[in-house]
Amino acid sequence: MSRKTVGNLLVAALLATASFCTARAAETSVALNGYGWLNTTSNLSSGLAQIPANSFGAMLEVRRISSPLIGYEVTYGYNRDNQEYSNPISCAGASCPLAPYAASVSSAANQITGDWVLSLKIKRVHTFALAGAGIVMDSPSKGTLYSYTLLDNPAFTSTPAPTSSATSPAFVYGFGADWAVRKHIGVRFQYRGLMHRAPALTSSFASTKVFTQSYEPMVGVFYKF
Repeated sequence: MSRKTVGNLLVAALLATASFCTARAAETSVALNGYGWLNTTSNLSSGLAQIPANSFGAMLEVRRISSPLIGYEVTYGYNRDNQEYSNPISCAGASCPLAPYAASVSSAANQITGDWVLSLKIKRVHTFALAGAGIVMDSPSKGTLYSYTLLDNPAFTSTPAPTSSATSPAFVYGFGADWAVRKHIGVRFQYRGLMHRAPALTSSFASTKVFTQSYEPMVGVFYKF
């Protein structure tokens, strides 16, 4: 048998072994996380300020890891995403007409993403980094419009604000670690950042239409099989 043939057989054997080990190492996990929906800045555009509220949420993850370089997950998250709108009014004096100056909208946000996952396992700790894309769907339930005029008394009034749902693309990144408490059960710590467009939830004010960033520190439990 020639050296070339022996070499080819060794390469084939190594590839088969690697393939077998990869298949044996592949694992699927389901995790339920609680997270904070944190927004540290206001979204500004042409004098309009759109301020998202901080809240808490829950996220379900289904993750498949085939190798350190090949992993993916699908996630669904839910949280409150209330918005405040304000716009300074330039009119002054007793002749000012009725004009809206602020609005508040109560809303819920549903986020769905698909992510690529890179991972490294060291004993009972499984570190990972991820990046992906998806959508954020806002569903408002109530809106209030605040207006004022110096022609009436009282000068400040509040009325129901028209609302509408909004959907925008989202880009996600993050990192974290899984700590195995038992063979199939563990705790997941992670941080995720979500970039998405500020939602237009009321026709009383136009959306700033700028990309904003939400921060999601989270902790949860996972089951691996």
